[in-house]
Amino acid sequence: MPVKQITIDPKAGAVYLKLNEGKVSRTKEFSEEVFLDFDSKGKLMGIELLNPCQGTIHEIAEKYHLSIVDNIANPIRKILRAV
Repeated sequence: MPVKQITIDPKAGAVYLKLNEGKVSRTKEFSEEVFLDFDSKGKLMGIELLNPCQGTIHEIAEKYHLSIVDNIANPIRKILRAV
């Protein structure tokens, strides 16, 4: 599943990964710093990371069978360090 858009808020140290187009109907707390957005049919629409780290991204990818980890984890980390 490719990431359609990455939004970074460097002041908050947050990253939002938009995975699919459509309306978010519910948000589920994955952990204290990770929130998952789903549509009305349960499709994962996006991931909000309040303190992104490699481990958290890997956990989400494994649980939801995503192949996005290597494509996003390192670029996100580099961007957040630079800001």
